[in-house]
Amino acid sequence: MNIIAAWLSNNHPWEKTVFSDEKRFSLDGPNNLMTYVKRNSKYIRQKRQCRGGGLMLWLMTLPNGLLSFHSITGALRSYQYIELLSRYVVPSMKINLKGNFYFQQDNCSVHASRLVQQYLKDANIQTVRWPSKSPDLNIVEDV
Repeated sequence: MNIIAAWLSNNHPWEKTVFSDEKRFSLDGPNNLMTYVKRNSKYIRQKRQCRGGGLMLWLMTLPNGLLSFHSITGALRSYQYIELLSRYVVPSMKINLKGNFYFQQDNCSVHASRLVQQYLKDANIQTVRWPSKSPDLNIVEDV
C-alpha cells in the first residue's frame, strides 16, 4: 500500500462519511472530450449540434449504501443548497447515522460560500477538509 493510500485509510473514518455532489447528464451526447474507440477502428467524434439540454442532479450516498438524489433547476445558489441540506441531508444523517457522521463535498463556489459554511457550522455538521485543486475522489463523480 502506498503512503497516500495508507494515510487515507488510517486517518479518517470513511465508514461514517456521507458523499455528495452535483452531476450534469447531457441529453444530446457527451459533454467532455473522452472517446472510446476499438483498436483499428475509424475515429469519428460527434459534434453536439442540437443543444438538447441536460439534467442536473444533486446526489448523496450514505455509508450503508442508501442513495438520495434531487433534480436541480437552473444554477444552484447558496440559499437553494442550504434548503437542500436542511430538507434532505440533516434529517437523513440524524436518522441513519445518529448524527455521528462527516459530510464530504467539493470546493465549488456554492459549497464554499460563507452562507453555506455558516449553515453547516450552525447545524453542527462536520465536513471533510478537502484541499483546493485536489483530485476529486468523491464517489458520486463515477455515477
